[in-house]
Amino acid sequence: VALLKKIDAFCTVNNITYYMSEGSLLGTVRHNGFIPWDDDIDIMMPRTDYDRFIKMWGNQTIDEMMLLHYSTYKSYYLPFAKLVAVGPTNFRSLMRIADDDLMGPSIDIFPLDNALAKDNMNQIKLCRKIRKHRNIVLTKVGYMKRFEARVNYFWPSRILTARYLLKKIDRLMKNNHQKKTDYIANFASSYPINKETFRKELFETTKRMRFEDIEVNIPSGYDKILSTIYGDYMTLPPVEKRVSRHSYQWIGPDNQKNMETNK
Repeated sequence: VALLKKIDAFCTVNNITYYMSEGSLLGTVRHNGFIPWDDDIDIMMPRTDYDRFIKMWGNQTIDEMMLLHYSTYKSYYLPFAKLVAVGPTNFRSLMRIADDDLMGPSIDIFPLDNALAKDNMNQIKLCRKIRKHRNIVLTKVGYMKRFEARVNYFWPSRILTARYLLKKIDRLMKNNHQKKTDYIANFASSYPINKETFRKELFETTKRMRFEDIEVNIPSGYDKILSTIYGDYMTLPPVEKRVSRHSYQWIGPDNQKNMETNK
């Protein structure tokens, strides 16, 4: 929450629009904070604000946070930006996203791009291209789980650099920016695109809502957005599905000291 408070302040001062996204948007509306079994924070920004945010933050360390993006961090391989806490914390990510000193709590930042209707064939073809390039990157860094996909993308992953692939994904996500469209989409999400394509008017204004002990931005059309992604979003899922999609390990002060001693 401390990281989110700093980002909210940075965006307010610099007139950058952001909204809570996906599970964090759901947590804000349904729980006024974290979903009890969730362990990360997602936000989203319109593309112009997203690009300006990345340019302004760059490779600086601001408020003890560093920006991970292919343009600011060489070995980063995800098609969206991430702000990560710098220095020792009591948590450690089990995902291989950066060097050991950048494995603490983080916030994912997704761009919102112009889009066509979710059943438009050109939109479907575009999403297939984005997914293909993303799969090549994941294969390249050893994060692809499916054996068939690892086989299919093996040679492209050896020939093409991650930076080339991520720049290509960025260009594909911006494909509709010269067109006047009625829709906006989060192409970088891991959810299917039919759950991440929305009418633009849902994002026309923002609303402040409580998230734990602070206030954050949510889009005015949050009800329609959450219904599109989750269906009946106010109903809790079965107990067996209340599990985290991410992996953070509590290391605590004593474990942190042991880790540093054993380096």
